[in-house]
Amino acid sequence: MTSSSDPVEPPAQPSSTPPAEPSQTPSAEPAQTPSAETPAQPDAQAPAYLPEPYLAQQDAQAPYPAQQPYPAQPPYPMPPHGMPGYGPVPIVNNLGWAIGGLLTCWPFGIPALIKALEVNNLWARGLYQQAEFSAAEAKKWGKIGVIVGASLLGAYLLFIIVYFVVIIGVIGVGVSGGL
Repeated sequence: MTSSSDPVEPPAQPSSTPPAEPSQTPSAEPAQTPSAETPAQPDAQAPAYLPEPYLAQQDAQAPYPAQQPYPAQPPYPMPPHGMPGYGPVPIVNNLGWAIGGLLTCWPFGIPALIKALEVNNLWARGLYQQAEFSAAEAKKWGKIGVIVGASLLGAYLLFIIVYFVVIIGVIGVGVSGGL
């Protein structure tokens, strides 16, 4: 039961401002502490803080400064190969010919491999004519290595065949007892 001296609070209504702290409100009545005589009442009024919409909040910031236009870019030089705007298309470095020459005849394959490996470096530095020349040299030395290696391999196989034919002929003549 409540005595007639207890103030009756009106129901809480939502507001956009947070409720004031009890120490900040001037009150004629001293703050009551829960005692054994009066049961502790749950806090009937929850803080009704509703955040304001973002657009309604006004910041004290200055607007963005006016942007300066970007300076004009100088035109890029036209690449010697490829489509404009896409950059030059790298050339084939003929590394396959170099590896083939290295496997078949290494004295010719080594210069082919050196030339093939420097093609991409020259191309990346913008030395297009030197890169094309190195690619042509790699192809030339690689082809020479493959041709010389294949020729030597063919000559070796021909020598082996002739050797066995002669050996079989000598053994056949020795077995038959001569002519």
